[in-house]
Amino acid sequence: MAEYIVVIASDKLGAGNNDLGRTLIKSFISALAQEEELPKEILLYNGGVTLAAEGADTVEDLQSLMDKGVSIKACGTCVSFYELKDKLAVGEETNMRYILEQLRSYDRVVRP
Repeated sequence: MAEYIVVIASDKLGAGNNDLGRTLIKSFISALAQEEELPKEILLYNGGVTLAAEGADTVEDLQSLMDKGVSIKACGTCVSFYELKDKLAVGEETNMRYILEQLRSYDRVVRP
């Protein structure tokens, strides 16, 4: 199979009830961590960066993905906006140029 990346732009999955959306994004990341075919990278921007912050209920699964070799990158502008500069528990900061390059580089981009 071809390599792929996952792009997460929100702390919720789908539109509608916000509590349900937060439950669904957690479930998505948990299911992803259990897959055999893992993404090469997970890119987080906008509200998605909060999923990698201290105290988020998604940190454990994101760490598991990193431990399996998945790179996790968070938009630095977004990290600053949400005042998470020293609170990222998993992954590292990057910039929008890098995110754009990655989006152009892969034939398969998953956007939950």
